[in-house]
Amino acid sequence: MSEKELVSCDHKTVESSGTRKLVVNCKRCEKEHSLSDCLPSLILSLEDEYNIDSIIVSDFLEEQYIGSGVKILSQIRDIAGEMETFSSRGEDEKKCMECELKPSILYPRLKRKFIQDPGIIYEMIGNISVKVERKENCHRCRRSLVEELEILGNRAISLRSEVLKEGFDIIG
Repeated sequence: MSEKELVSCDHKTVESSGTRKLVVNCKRCEKEHSLSDCLPSLILSLEDEYNIDSIIVSDFLEEQYIGSGVKILSQIRDIAGEMETFSSRGEDEKKCMECELKPSILYPRLKRKFIQDPGIIYEMIGNISVKVERKENCHRCRRSLVEELEILGNRAISLRSEVLKEGFDIIG
C-alpha cells in the first residue's frame, strides 16, 4: 500500500434523460484503467456526487457500470464519509494530543485503508476495538469510539450483505 496522496479521478457528471452519469476521464491517467486499480480514486470521485445511475470509465474505449456495482461503490463512499465525519470529533484534553486513537488521526488513516481495500474493514474495526478496550482512563472518548465503531460495523454488515446478494445471489 503506497503512502502516496490519494486523489480523485478526473471526472464530470452528465445528466441526460433523467439519469446521472459519472464520466471518469482515464485518457491522461497513468494507472491501468481498471476499477480494481483505480478503486480509491474512483471512490474519492464519488464523494461529492450523489444519485449516480451509472459510471462510465472513458479511455479510448468506454466501459459503463450500472446497477448493483454503482450501488455498492456508493455504499463504500458513504462509509468513508462516516469516517470523515467522525474524524472531526473534537479532542479537548491535552492527553488526547498524543493518543493513537485521536479521531483526527485514526479516522483519516482508517478511511485511506478502507477505500484501498474495503474488505479489510472488519479486521480494522476489530483491531481498533481491542485498543479501545485497553483505554481505561478515557471514558468519554472510549464511549464515543465504541459508538462510532458500532455504526461503522453495522454499515459494513449492510455492505457485505449487498455484495453477497448482488455478486453471488446469496441472501445473508
